[in-house]
Amino acid sequence: MPQAAAKGKRGSGKAAKDNVVKLVSAEKGQPRTISSADELMNLWAGYIDSIVNDDYKVYPTKSGFAKFIGCNYTTVYHSIYDYYNGTKKDFDGLLADTLANGVNAGMYNVTMTIFCLKNWCSWADKQEQTNVDGGKSEKLIDKEEAAEKLKEYAKKIV
Repeated sequence: MPQAAAKGKRGSGKAAKDNVVKLVSAEKGQPRTISSADELMNLWAGYIDSIVNDDYKVYPTKSGFAKFIGCNYTTVYHSIYDYYNGTKKDFDGLLADTLANGVNAGMYNVTMTIFCLKNWCSWADKQEQTNVDGGKSEKLIDKEEAAEKLKEYAKKIV
């Protein structure tokens, strides 16, 4: 702490302002463990590679990633969702690919992986279709319904 602040004296001018900025910056804590979005994605890719190289013995998780890079879960969470949230889509894409490949390799349970994809990667069974103005579109039909409607239509035109 600057000498003037320790004695309760007020500084003036640029030097005082610089001291306050330094104090505020120092109070914010340690420098970030992950210093950039590129570093985050490179570390994540390294973690995913380690899982693949180890034949998908574990699910790729954020807590596993934190342990892999030697930090805590909170650091990973803030890096993904707060500091470098522009990487979330790529982060989830790599996670989803790894989960799908793990199932394909016969190493991950299908039901558990579906659960993970829905909760971790925001996958959904059905997506509502919306119009450009935000209104809901008519429900899309599946193959069986389409075949049935085609048959009904064919009967009408013959």
